[in-house]
Amino acid sequence: PELIEITNEKVVVAKEKLREARSRQKSYADKHRRDLEFQVGERVFLKVSPFRGVKHFGIKGKLSPRFIGPFEILNVLESHLISISRTKSSYRGEEL
Repeated sequence: PELIEITNEKVVVAKEKLREARSRQKSYADKHRRDLEFQVGERVFLKVSPFRGVKHFGIKGKLSPRFIGPFEILNVLESHLISISRTKSSYRGEEL
């Protein structure tokens, strides 16, 4: 019983230390972060993340592309929301 109480106290202390470290790291990362700004006419790549085991563009696994494009920005709706051209990508002629 005494050993269990000591262990539980140590677990609580460890969780608190982890919470403090996570908070400190987050504040440091947020301080050095800068937002991306897109403008009409720029060219961007689109990130694709296939499901595990699914062939994407005819390639399975680590060799499947992580990004497709480039695509041209047609309109900036908000800072994090843009519309892109729906032309064929430069990767093997795959179409969106």
